[in-house]
Amino acid sequence: KLRDVRNIAHRFGGSHAQQDVLAQLFLDCAMAAGRRDDARLILDRAAAEYGALQTRVGYAEAVRWLN
Repeated sequence: KLRDVRNIAHRFGGSHAQQDVLAQLFLDCAMAAGRRDDARLILDRAAAEYGALQTRVGYAEAVRWLN
């Protein structure tokens, strides 16, 4: 399950960049599946870490998709 891996990536040495890639992959999958709740979860976490997401390429499309 990608959600489970995303939450424990730091345990197997995942760098911040690798964890971000997993989050973006999870976000893309959530959007493709129409899972707005999962997309919102990732976006909320990313916003807490990075601030405004509209200017971050990996997240901007998802922000538009949810609004």
